[in-house]
Amino acid sequence: MAGSRRPVVVARDRSSGRAYLIRTTRSGRFSRITATGARPALANLILNAGDWDVSGRGDVITRSSKTGQLYLYRGLAGGRLGRPRKMSRSSFARIRFLTAVGDMTGDGRPDLLGQPRGRPMRIYPGNGSTGFGHSYIAHSALGGRKQLGMGLWNSDGAPDTVLLSRSRALVLYQGNGPGGLTGGRVIRRLKASYDWVLAVGDLTGDDRADLVARSSRTHRLYTIAGVPGGFAKRRLFTTGMGRFDIAG
Repeated sequence: MAGSRRPVVVARDRSSGRAYLIRTTRSGRFSRITATGARPALANLILNAGDWDVSGRGDVITRSSKTGQLYLYRGLAGGRLGRPRKMSRSSFARIRFLTAVGDMTGDGRPDLLGQPRGRPMRIYPGNGSTGFGHSYIAHSALGGRKQLGMGLWNSDGAPDTVLLSRSRALVLYQGNGPGGLTGGRVIRRLKASYDWVLAVGDLTGDDRADLVARSSRTHRLYTIAGVPGGFAKRRLFTTGMGRFDIAG
């Protein structure tokens, strides 16, 4: 999205409603903040969706707080985002844990994974353009606070996901290849209270998926690096993140 392979966080300024990129360096440190040109003022969810339209640039998906519909912001040159395009007529307002999970279906296109209230987890496969194919069940209903699309956590080639439980446990559900999930084991417990916990891909450059998390008290942003079997201790990424309300 930013014109390089380095991970970025997409965050919305709470006062202006404008979206910005929080960029990173090769060593996984904070780089700078740049404007995207987009203003998703009515969004209640931002997803860093990968190359959704298979154009070679990363894209962003938002969900409307009024209608529950999803909108695609296509990535442009220089970290800019295009005008929003409605992705379907259906409302996603009642889809819990909705997140971008990479290519679950194995067709080379990014997908979303979420859980309709009271129903099983479902995959919403990307169609390589601005919408979806037919959704299908990936796992029985799960509980928790948030889902984190971890990408390839292990070496089996299938994307994996983590559920953040209400007790702050990070619970790993491994992809099973055909587009579903298996297992459910705790790989870390978060001691501090965070209002953001985001999967950002390989931030530290060691071929392992990492997290960033924002302190709900100080608004400092931390890196929580992936290590064999779990996550390392947090490391300060940057400060002064209180100007933003939501991120992905």
